[in-house]
Amino acid sequence: MMPSTAPPSRRKLLQWLGTGALVATAPARLAQAQSALAAPPLLMDGHVHVVNRVYWESIDPWQAADGGWDYARARAAGVNCIIDNIGTYGAWNYDYTPKQALRLIETFLRFAESHADRMGVARDAAEARRIIAAGRMAVFLGCESGWDHEGDPDVLAAFHRLGLRVVQFATQTGFNAFSDSALAQLQGRQAPDHYHGINERGRALVAEMNRLGILIDITHGTEDRLPVVSQQFIP
Repeated sequence: MMPSTAPPSRRKLLQWLGTGALVATAPARLAQAQSALAAPPLLMDGHVHVVNRVYWESIDPWQAADGGWDYARARAAGVNCIIDNIGTYGAWNYDYTPKQALRLIETFLRFAESHADRMGVARDAAEARRIIAAGRMAVFLGCESGWDHEGDPDVLAAFHRLGLRVVQFATQTGFNAFSDSALAQLQGRQAPDHYHGINERGRALVAEMNRLGILIDITHGTEDRLPVVSQQFIP
């Protein structure tokens, strides 16, 4: 019987191509698998407030303390990645909030630099993995209780350049210029449905935060039209 000279079927061609691609990429896939196995496991604390204590109390949280959270005990327990939220509590004037946020961010950056042998500021998942692989604590910078109550996108972009990667969208103070707050009645005797969720400025900020890769924390948001959470941050 003479061998067939008919061209291979599309299905057979795809099978051959798939087999060839698998062989060609085998070394790279093996290296990726070995790297994943060698990487230390991730143990993350997603809600820490210790920078405020560094600012107000001048503590060094790399020294174990009797109460509250500190880096020393967290690291000893195996935690190697955190989100440290600055909180502009009390700085609720529209102009004063970003000023206090800058003070706290500068405190955070100076503290991280002074302990660079033990911690590093992470700006994306890959950088967090590199910091952890080096045996240090990876720290993402977050903010709650307001970064700029007017929601200026240029202020947001500047904070992003400084390392801000998590933003609590609603505040504890009542509604801001772009979002309602579930605590509006409790804190400011305001209606919690001023915008029925968020307004057009809020939607623009959601789009910008997703573009920049800022995780949107929906804590204290109302049940109406919660913002879409960015997926670009997840390690």
